[in-house]
Amino acid sequence: MIAEMNPGHIKQVAALHCQALPSDFLPSLGSGFLERVLYKSSLHSEYGKTFVFLEGETVGGFITIALDNRQFLKGVLRANIHWIAWYGLTKALWNLTRLKEAWDALLNLVGSRENVAFPEIVVVAVGKDFRQRGVAGELIETAMEYLMAKGLSRCRTKTLSQNLAALSMYESAGFSRSHLERRGKKEYTVLERELSSGDG
Repeated sequence: MIAEMNPGHIKQVAALHCQALPSDFLPSLGSGFLERVLYKSSLHSEYGKTFVFLEGETVGGFITIALDNRQFLKGVLRANIHWIAWYGLTKALWNLTRLKEAWDALLNLVGSRENVAFPEIVVVAVGKDFRQRGVAGELIETAMEYLMAKGLSRCRTKTLSQNLAALSMYESAGFSRSHLERRGKKEYTVLERELSSGDG
């Protein structure tokens, strides 16, 4: 079953994010950061929404989408600047290269400087015990239906260019490769999907 995330799901979602994407910068700040900052903000943001795949009380996967990624990020930063500073400085004290990673991650979240805002998949993750069951596809379709209900006609996402599994997943869900973007030393592939009443 897929449902909108509620406060009772946040702890599991944050833990799943850390488990599924351990090498990403935000999970490296810890599940506490994800709970207090990203997912709490997503829960209350008019620009973001998180859907969860549930089996009983267990969150087996989730997807976070932003109706406007820049506005979503601004809301997260504005509401949580003290937490972001605390977690960022704490990590930086242990490893100074984290400062560079933090800057690169911020650039990645901000994205391009185009005048037109696009809905974007921020993150999708599925737990180990729920993979190969079509959960990611179901989550993506739910997100696309939500965007269409909001009157939006296109969605984009991006992933590291060397993440072939993620690229394949998005292409299977109807996304097409658009262009490449560089953030620091990392190369991302941007993918887009046109939405129509025939989707979903």
